[in-house]
Amino acid sequence: MRMQHEISRNEGGKEVTLMSLEKPHRPVARGILFSRDPSTIVGGEKLGQQYWEVYIEVVIMRNKSLIRSLHNLKTIGDAARKSIAWPSYLVKEDGK
Repeated sequence: MRMQHEISRNEGGKEVTLMSLEKPHRPVARGILFSRDPSTIVGGEKLGQQYWEVYIEVVIMRNKSLIRSLHNLKTIGDAARKSIAWPSYLVKEDGK
């Protein structure tokens, strides 16, 4: 039973909204949750316990800075159509 729980906890594919770091938390982008697995590597760095991998589909606030820069990408706008690491507490599942 525990193994089944672990698999479902780490699977992606859900539509999500990324929220801003500063309060009040506002939507900065919408995308697809790719991974919650702490060992997943994004931009050469493991996600760890506090980040999830998200593929950015729709940019809402293009000038907001990425929390973890990725190669030459600095802002949410730069990360459109790319996979980034985002703090899990700022990733909201759509419809919840």
